Amino acid sequence: MLNVNTSAKRREKHQWIAARQSELLPVPYVHVVFTLPHYLSPLALVNKEVIYELLFRATAETLLEVAVVVVVGADAFLMLN
Repeated sequence: MLNVNTSAKRREKHQWIAARQSELLPVPYVHVVFTLPHYLSPLALVNKEVIYELLFRATAETLLEVAVVVVVGADAFLMLN
């Protein structure tokens, strides 16, 4: 059985987290992911433009609606991945 130094692992973890946090912009942000239900995949394959336009429109409308409730003014960057 391996002898793992838990305090060293914990320190490495905190250092890694601190390094990632230093890469973030000094602004509040939220990462949100919108997905299509799996059963719509065949439809998306044959109607990409229609399906993804609907997905982006629904995403934008949802984010704007939530932004109005949560914050005053919001910017969004939408990306198909």
